[in-house]
Amino acid sequence: MKGLWRKFLNLVGIEEYEENYSETDYESPKVVDLNSRNQTEIMIVNVESFEDAKKITAFLRQRKGILLNLKNVIKDEAKRIIDFVCGTTFALNGNMQKIADDIFLFTPYNITIVEEKKQQENLLDAREA
Repeated sequence: MKGLWRKFLNLVGIEEYEENYSETDYESPKVVDLNSRNQTEIMIVNVESFEDAKKITAFLRQRKGILLNLKNVIKDEAKRIIDFVCGTTFALNGNMQKIADDIFLFTPYNITIVEEKKQQENLLDAREA
């Protein structure tokens, strides 16, 4: 019966296509934990030296926000750390906000920083329009 069916399909111009795939033809699917996407972590880092900058940038690459306390660092070294972390944040399309003297917030691209004043102004502008 199969042979007759195959001849009929060939006569009509339709070929029966058999897919023969081995397991090696497929890449293993990437499994993503959906719960982890909803969780946002903010790491509080009390910096003591420039060596901590590597740890800070690793957190940013892992899409974690950083609340950076530079009160225990010499001013010149604090400036170097801020420059380094700002460069990484920029490269990762992140955001930066100065919170207070020697305290900064760095966030990856998936976290937006919104000041309360600006948010209220946007709401007032939307109501007036």
